Amino acid sequence: MAPALSQALRTKQFEFGMPCQVHQLASLYKGTLAQSVAFSPDATRIVSGSDDETVRMWDAVSGKSIGEPLQGHSDSILSVAFSPDSTHIVSGSSNKTVRIWDVVSGAPIGEPLQGHSSQVKSVAFSPDGTYIASGSEDKTVRIWDAESGVPIGKHTPEHSATAAPIVLSPNGASILSPTHRTIHRLTRQQQCLQFKV
Repeated sequence: MAPALSQALRTKQFEFGMPCQVHQLASLYKGTLAQSVAFSPDATRIVSGSDDETVRMWDAVSGKSIGEPLQGHSDSILSVAFSPDSTHIVSGSSNKTVRIWDVVSGAPIGEPLQGHSSQVKSVAFSPDGTYIASGSEDKTVRIWDAESGVPIGKHTPEHSATAAPIVLSPNGASILSPTHRTIHRLTRQQQCLQFKV
């Protein structure tokens, strides 16, 4: 028997002038709060990260769980994202780590990516899938090679507040990270530009 549902995830299909259909994603365990959700690039799957330390995949049409929960973090999952080719998932956790997952096997790829000194609040793949950016409560953005997990360059200069959320430009050449009244723009050449809001 399936565990009791709590704070179910919902997807909404919007159609202009039509009521919205709500699908409840099944099999969330009692007491679990979903912290982050993302669509796969082809919109056929959804990934969620939750307080129960798991990453889960869902069918975007039926709302049914795909495979077993992905386990490997030791604290809440705060951010999740698919790779551009939908073959990998990246997750950021309260345990200060980033993990990369194989979508087919559900297995973690390599060891956790370590370097942040506080919880990882935002993760994203570059548009070409070659690198991952992570933003943390430690006020830094870090860049990782998506295949090897090795850090690329130095982390950004310390922000004035939590470096999350992060957004990558469509060509992958820049990363934006807003903090309070400043927007930080990190370029591939490791230049950090600040825009006061």
